Amino acid sequence: MAVDKLKDVWQQHHQEGIFLSTYAFDEEGVRFVKQHGALRGDVSFPLHVRHTWIDIDGKDIHEAVKRTQRALSILADYGVRPIIWFSGRKGFHLQMGNVFQLEPAPDVPQKVAAYCKRLLGDLVDLAPIRSAASLIRMPYTRHQATGYYKAPVDSLEDFNPHSYRQLNVQPVGQPSGVINPETLTTPKKHTHSPATIEVEGVLTSNVPYLCAMRMLEHGPVEGTRHQTLLRMASAWRRLGLPIDYALVLARTWLQGEWDSEWERIIHQTYERNYSYGCHDEIMQRFCTNRCSLYRQRNLKVVSAGAMLQELSTLQQLERKALELEAIIGQPFRLLPGSLVILTGDTGIGKSAFAQTLAVQLGVLTLYLNTEVSQAMMARRFAQIAYQLSASQVISQSSKLDPNRLKHIHMITAHPTTSTLSTLLQAQPYELVIIDTTDDVVVEGVRSEADRLKAVIELLRDLANRTGAVVIAVHHINKEAAKQGRITLSSLTGIRTVVTKADYVLAIQGSRGHPERMLRTLKARDGSMLQTMLHFIPETFTFISHENHLKRQRPANKKW
Repeated sequence: MAVDKLKDVWQQHHQEGIFLSTYAFDEEGVRFVKQHGALRGDVSFPLHVRHTWIDIDGKDIHEAVKRTQRALSILADYGVRPIIWFSGRKGFHLQMGNVFQLEPAPDVPQKVAAYCKRLLGDLVDLAPIRSAASLIRMPYTRHQATGYYKAPVDSLEDFNPHSYRQLNVQPVGQPSGVINPETLTTPKKHTHSPATIEVEGVLTSNVPYLCAMRMLEHGPVEGTRHQTLLRMASAWRRLGLPIDYALVLARTWLQGEWDSEWERIIHQTYERNYSYGCHDEIMQRFCTNRCSLYRQRNLKVVSAGAMLQELSTLQQLERKALELEAIIGQPFRLLPGSLVILTGDTGIGKSAFAQTLAVQLGVLTLYLNTEVSQAMMARRFAQIAYQLSASQVISQSSKLDPNRLKHIHMITAHPTTSTLSTLLQAQPYELVIIDTTDDVVVEGVRSEADRLKAVIELLRDLANRTGAVVIAVHHINKEAAKQGRITLSSLTGIRTVVTKADYVLAIQGSRGHPERMLRTLKARDGSMLQTMLHFIPETFTFISHENHLKRQRPANKKW
């Protein structure tokens, strides 16, 4: 029956709250319903995608409009144009075709839900799509709680739900566009020429940093406001926008949440010339192939002369390198901006070695502790710094000089990636130690592999941008622990952990014996290392094997 005829039936019988099944099914599905009385749980018969529905809500209609506009912008990057329906209450339904081109199968709902989540993240409510029993309100029916009708929306600008108190059937076209589920992060090409882009309906040529424009348009999102504002301010600076104008834009974007901290962020970005590239995690999220930088982001040509000029920069980096020879007994240095993965079996002394580096290198250090109590970590730092036993540190705590540890800032928490990014940029740290990668929280990810990938990519980016040496303590898998042999394949998680790192250092040995072997599994500049260390549990300190032997020699004996 046609929708316009159904409307007359609904009005005639005053029916409200009519829902339809999100997925279609054949005779086998009909028999299942007759047998069980309803659809519930997993099913064994094939389900068909009639339409892909996306349900977007907000705490009020204004928030729902913004969230829907953001979803439409993302879909437009893939060439998908849905039909927009007002849900009748506080949100919208986006009606698309079989955009993921799914064949009939029992697991179709799970696939649709997973693809929509990957595409739109937390914008989408998965309830109307994630199971065979999912339902969606039928078009042109009235919501019982509000009295508003579900009807198509011409424009979200100045949207007024009160205009939907009366049923007004509007002509509805057909949704268009398909998406390859395997390339959800690769937007489809637009029809405009490469040098021409469209911003809010106006054709414009050669405009960079459209990601910043999209951030501004989408508004602030709780939990990511600080990081997003940093990137917008950086883009405004590079576009030549005066700082006074940037402050006005930021104040407008924050919608009344403005205070001195936000103003400080803008000034700091302009003064320190913060720059974020196209491969930055947040910049990528708002990237569009309409931007003039899109095609050039992997094709920056540098002349041989310019490359030679960069050698002076390398010389400066080497002068600021962290020298480990005094600690490990062999020449070895870590250049500023390096990402170091420190791995080894549980209980072998990864944290003790990291703390020894933090104390003895003497540079401004941020130590992020996620596994041990703050009091115990403080005691261990003191043992290393003052070469005292645990009981001596506690008994002499009031007499210890705090200046020996003043270069170490420690935080005991399980931070999110956005909090971590804020912490690392708060001070000009030269050394940052994350102990461990297992406990950094990433919001909105689907799996442990995605969480770890986001953490490692963030640490890689922060090392590059801040110039700090970032040491990430990382565990090995169970198989490597059983065999007692560590290779690059022994690290838990995904290959990104290895590929993004400049160095992978492994500590091996027996928990019951003080000797430990420190060796490089990977060194990007080829400076491989294999050296014996000695762990002194009394002072929680690692020293080189050579220094250990010197301590054992009688003072009056000649060697």
